[in-house]
This record gives sequence, C-alpha cells and structure tokens, in this order.
Amino acid sequence: MATKTKRYRIDFYQLNIHPTDTVRDPWEGLEAIQAGLLPDQATHNGLTRELWQLDDSKPGTRHFFGQFRKFRTEDLPEVGAAGANARSLELAENEGVIEKNFFIFYKQHNILAWHLNGHGSSPKQFAQVLQESWGTRVTADPIIASDALERLMNNGTILKSVSLSVARPTNPEVYVRTDFARDTMGLLNGSGGDSMRISLSVDGRRGDSQGGLVEGWKSTLRDFMRIGVRTAKAKIEEGGFEEHIDLIADRVQSYQEVETDAKYPSRNAMHGLIVAARQECDGPIQQYFGDAPVDRV
Repeated sequence: MATKTKRYRIDFYQLNIHPTDTVRDPWEGLEAIQAGLLPDQATHNGLTRELWQLDDSKPGTRHFFGQFRKFRTEDLPEVGAAGANARSLELAENEGVIEKNFFIFYKQHNILAWHLNGHGSSPKQFAQVLQESWGTRVTADPIIASDALERLMNNGTILKSVSLSVARPTNPEVYVRTDFARDTMGLLNGSGGDSMRISLSVDGRRGDSQGGLVEGWKSTLRDFMRIGVRTAKAKIEEGGFEEHIDLIADRVQSYQEVETDAKYPSRNAMHGLIVAARQECDGPIQQYFGDAPVDRV
C-alpha cells in the first residue's frame, strides 16, 4: 500500500483535580492505574472507554504516554465493495470497533497533550473516566494562547459582548465554578434542549447602559471553556480600542505530519509527533503558566 502524508492535530489541556487522600494529583492517579490499583476503564451510555498501554519509561521530561480507546459494540458499520451486497462485521463476543486517541501527560503543570480524532473521544470524556476511577472531580481545561487570555482577563479590559454556543453536558455532574455558568447550565438542563446559543452585548446609545458586561462574565467565559463549547467569541475594549477575540481559535494546538500507509503510524511515531508538537508550542505554554518555567522535552 502506498504511503500518504497524514496530518494530526495535537491540542493542549491542563488536568485539574480535587485532591483526596487516595489521589493527591493526576500523576499519582495515573501511577495507580498503571499499577492496577485503580480501574483503567468505565462505561457510559453503552460505550466502554479505557486507558491503554500507559508508559512512563520514555526519555525526556517526565511523562506518561498512552492511548485512550473507545469500544463500539452496537450499530456497527457494514463492509463491502461497490456493486456488491454489504455484510455485517463479525466480532467475537467481547470485541468492539476501536477508535483511539493518543496522548502524553506531562507531570510538570499537569499538561495533557491530546491527539484529536473526531471518531474517538474528547478530553472531557477522558476526564470523566479518570473521575470515576479516582473518585474525585477531574477537569481537562484547555490551555489558551496567553495573549487572548490576558486581553480578556486584564483589569483594564471592558467586556462589550459575548457569543457562545453551549452543548448540554453528557455528564450531569459537570462542575462549574461561577454563578452565571451554573444558572445557564441549569436553564439548559431544565429545558429539555440539547444546546443553547448565548449572545450578550451592551448598547452604548442607551442612557442607562453600564458600558460593559459585569466582570464576573470574564470568569464565566473561562468556565464555559472548561466544560466545552462549540463557539466562544468576545468583543473587548482596551485603551479606547475595540477588538474581537476567539477563544476557540486561540487555543494552544499544533499540526504534525507524517508519512504512513496505515490509519495511524506506529506507537513510537505517534509519540514522536506529540513530543514535536509539545516542543513547537513551548513558547505559548510558558507564557500561559507565567514565571514558572516549563521543562523542554
């Protein structure tokens, strides 16, 4: 089979947990899973997901490399050739169609480098399995390009408008920090709807306008970024000038290419791609975490 150039996207997140006596931080939790002391899989909505081949022995900055696999056992696709009848996939009793995401978890700053696979799982689903395994709240918070985040959170910045598209969380226990986000998710969950579009703005022509949204909406935007949104845009005023920022487009991510004749290259090749993505994004990641330096891989 001829090789093709394939492109893979790597997104960056920070894993955050509520520490317990059993699991004090994400690294300790992954060590317990690797040792077989805690479960490595969970089933939600009929789909089983598992952490597979956790490996912390590779050289470089301390990290775990592994796969997050999703098993589909119902509504399986048919196979066949054009002009011929299709046939069902024949699987053994305990088998399912596998879709996987490769990932690296770095001990420093709890950074999760996540290989995007639209047919696989999301970091939010990864955190959900960890939450069940570790018995405590776990979130995967996107690492946002520091210039966008700084412009949003700056005390001198006025938030003029917000545009969001929010999906109803599949996990009813999803945790949000701000009252605005909590009230919004309560309205969505109680409505029976699956998604909600939110558009808030100020009208400077009104005599009673405050000129900007309340400061709490800045933290609310960060809250919605944590739980996952389809769109997240804001208009800000800074120093008398107005600018638009897109918090989805401004996430820290990298695209890596490789020649392969398979859906995925070898495990070692995928590891190398993610490491290369981490090196490429070193600058934005250092800026995101401030003065604390990030080890180079």
